[in-house]
Amino acid sequence: MAGLGLLDSQENTCPREVRSHLWQVKLENSRWVNYDEFNCMAISVAVEEGQTRVSVKVAQRLYELNLKSLEQINLTTGMKRPVRRVSSAWQVKLDNDNWTNYDDRTNRILSAAKQSGQTRSSAHIGGRAYELNLDSLEQVNLMTGKCRPIRQIGPGTDKASDGDRPVPVKVAVPPPCRLPSVMVAAYSFSVRQHLLSSSLEKNLNKY
Repeated sequence: MAGLGLLDSQENTCPREVRSHLWQVKLENSRWVNYDEFNCMAISVAVEEGQTRVSVKVAQRLYELNLKSLEQINLTTGMKRPVRRVSSAWQVKLDNDNWTNYDDRTNRILSAAKQSGQTRSSAHIGGRAYELNLDSLEQVNLMTGKCRPIRQIGPGTDKASDGDRPVPVKVAVPPPCRLPSVMVAAYSFSVRQHLLSSSLEKNLNKY
């Protein structure tokens, strides 16, 4: 995990739990897209360690994330995109079996409905009216009747993925200080000589 500041070596490390958060990047169409679980964990570890920058790899391209300005920087083109951390995200499953994030407005509608204990809500998306059933977790097109599965992902949600749970991360621990055996032997000999001299001097002072 390059750029995380973690040791590659398995020695002198101890496990510590770090909670992964859901991180997103904003594309040209103003749509926020989730990073995958590995990158979310890498970014969360970097934040936990107090780092200001971390490297991620998306679709074979290398990016740097500036955790102060909350920007993703393409290391080849220099192009910058906003990034953010969110508590959760609502998604709908499309025909290609891909889960796609709802827009921010629909996310707020669904989260508010769930928080207030509602089982149904409605939203207009792309000029179409939908009913959102929070019991069956379905989106229903009110014109065609077509149903699609919906879900909420992120830490603390029922559909939290493995990446949202705490995982042990190995953190560097300073190794114990060990002197070379030659130095230890020399030191022991010096101490014995000192004690011997002190004892001899005390015995001579008796006479």
